[in-house]
Amino acid sequence: MKRDDVVGRDRLSCFFSLSYANYLTVPRSLLEAMPGAWQGGLAELLEELGDEFQWPVVGGVRIEVRLRDSSGHYVGDPLSEYRRPDRLAIELARDARRGHDRRGHPRLDVGAPLRPEDVPGRNS
Repeated sequence: MKRDDVVGRDRLSCFFSLSYANYLTVPRSLLEAMPGAWQGGLAELLEELGDEFQWPVVGGVRIEVRLRDSSGHYVGDPLSEYRRPDRLAIELARDARRGHDRRGHPRLDVGAPLRPEDVPGRNS
């Protein structure tokens, strides 16, 4: 196997962390918050994937994502409405990744997922 193939596979695997997850899910509202050129690049990659594989493999299925907390209870998702995106939740997700809020105050742990309770005014 070529070194580039190994590096690429390793980089992709990192998106699944140390979990046994079978799917990578990304909120549409975050994808659409990225610059247009980036969205176009992702669309090209997804088109390549679609050219290579029939997906979903089983016809007539619907894929749904629901968030659960560490206790297994379902929680609200502030990023689920792509038609009316919650701009505050998107900015909090962006700021959380940077490790600070808009005023420069420490926010969430860098790399920690955004939890619904981290969005002001949101109760699950």
